[in-house]
Amino acid sequence: MFVAEKDAPVSTHVDRFQHGINRFAISRDGKLRATSDVDMNVVIESEGTVIFNENFSSANEKIKPTERVRGLAFSPDGSQIYIAAGEKLWAIGAYDGQIRWSYVAPRSFGFLIISPMTLDVSTKGEIAVAFDNGSVKVWDSRGELRARWNDNDCPRILKYAADAGRIVGTDSFSVCIWDLANLKAKRKIVLPDRVYGMDLNQAGTIAAVRTLKEVLIWDIESETRMSSIPVEPGTPIVALHPSKPLVACGEGSRISFSALSGQFLSRHELDAASGLCMAFDHSGSELIVGCTHHRVEAIKFDF
Repeated sequence: MFVAEKDAPVSTHVDRFQHGINRFAISRDGKLRATSDVDMNVVIESEGTVIFNENFSSANEKIKPTERVRGLAFSPDGSQIYIAAGEKLWAIGAYDGQIRWSYVAPRSFGFLIISPMTLDVSTKGEIAVAFDNGSVKVWDSRGELRARWNDNDCPRILKYAADAGRIVGTDSFSVCIWDLANLKAKRKIVLPDRVYGMDLNQAGTIAAVRTLKEVLIWDIESETRMSSIPVEPGTPIVALHPSKPLVACGEGSRISFSALSGQFLSRHELDAASGLCMAFDHSGSELIVGCTHHRVEAIKFDF
């Protein structure tokens, strides 16, 4: 059922950035918002005021081809932000901008650069990071390594389940679930098409994966497909509402909203050209979209 006009999403936007927005993160209390753009700039705002603004590009010409911000997440208490940028993982004080610790993976064969591809932070404050050499590493908030393993299905996107005991990720061809208490206890769901985006609900029971033509909703507990939602061409981004049976996906210059059953709800036209990243805030009251035309849109809705 299409949502009536009075219930249609409405948005506000922030237009203080210079380049396309490719990552953002929100602290659990909602007070801090971090944004990165395609030129390696990272900005942290506290209730609308910029408190951190740094560029994470390298002067090393060998590293420049790898440069992109691939991960951005706050610690559970909001005191630290973790940034996967270029070849390096950073842990930085969110309010003072001080580097707490950092990590650079050893070169493969002594010269090949190993870059972090994705990261997420658990409710316990542990940081899981997947690298492009097929390894996954888990640190605590102080930078102490807690776990490490290699996997042929090393994820390009990963998310912690709410219980912090499982990691769910996709290598673009499958969805895998790793039990952190027993890393050999991995479950794998083989996907019918290549996927370019993935999100996990707050409980860690449902995954949404985005191909070029559809969004597939999976119950990862039973390893069954719940629905298939056709989508129009566009940047393959997808976001699951943390608690409601609702999914959002990018379609060109629009964001479409559907129920997990596949029922279409509504579409929202973006002010900017198209979205590059998006996620619901922790309360689930807004969908935040980072756009190509250096805007961040906050879409409010009432479904």
